[in-house]
Amino acid sequence: MYDNVSQKEDRIRVNARIPKSLYDWVCLEYDNLSQAVNDGLETLKESKLSSCRTGNHITQQNDIQMHTSVSTVVIQEQKARIEDMKSQVQELCEQLHTKDEQIEKLNENMHKQAVHIQSLIQENSRLNIKLLPDNTEKGRPWWRFW
Repeated sequence: MYDNVSQKEDRIRVNARIPKSLYDWVCLEYDNLSQAVNDGLETLKESKLSSCRTGNHITQQNDIQMHTSVSTVVIQEQKARIEDMKSQVQELCEQLHTKDEQIEKLNENMHKQAVHIQSLIQENSRLNIKLLPDNTEKGRPWWRFW
């Protein structure tokens, strides 16, 4: 059947990877691989056409039910992922709040230390002024003793 049609029609090369066990079986049953592929595709075509004619309505109902159940499962999975992500975001917000508090405390401590350092510098300056000798004598320089 296919040989008569193939002589009149254009041919297209088909490449495919198949399991070795299937290839070994085809080599035992057929003279060449092209004949096996053609027979297999014709059988598939006929089975699809016959199933479409006989069970088109049932197939549509089954497809709708399967699509609905798949959609429901996908929606439930997405809701679960959303809830998981919400909990992760909440944890991250709590961690950020904790870090903000720690940074605030560090800033307060740093400010206190800066004030303390400034007061130490001022105290040091006062002590240095007290230790310096009074230069009230207006006389000869100390090195001119003669």
